[in-house]
Amino acid sequence: MSLNLNNGNQLVRSALLLAVMVLLIAGCAAQSVRPYPDEPPPEQTPEELPEPESRRIPPQMLAAAELTVQGREQLRNGRYEQAIRTFERALNVHPGHGPTYYYLAEAWLKTGNLTQAKTFNRQAHTYLKNHSGWLRKILDQKRRIAHPRM
Repeated sequence: MSLNLNNGNQLVRSALLLAVMVLLIAGCAAQSVRPYPDEPPPEQTPEELPEPESRRIPPQMLAAAELTVQGREQLRNGRYEQAIRTFERALNVHPGHGPTYYYLAEAWLKTGNLTQAKTFNRQAHTYLKNHSGWLRKILDQKRRIAHPRM
């Protein structure tokens, strides 16, 4: 029995993604992870109780956040097309992860596709408009999309 090389690569990629997600979920279960990393941490008091079960971060959001971190690294390294694919994967895992829309708009802006950049900037605004730190970044990005440097 022989496997097609592409099927074998796909199986390896799927297995690696599953392993990363399991490790991410297991490693983050005992620690508090902020889904919006550029936000300041909330104030804590010594008598603060553990988060109720209903306030725990869903595994899909954690996976999307991890993929977004990978995409940001690709974006920083100038691998814009790869970053776009990674951000799209993150949104497939958790379509409501607002920061991913911001970085996806940034990647499209870097490629010069202003239509796509504008679309994802609007989505970022929809999900993050109530987060002042993100709102400033989104509005700055909107300005850069409207007036790109040539």
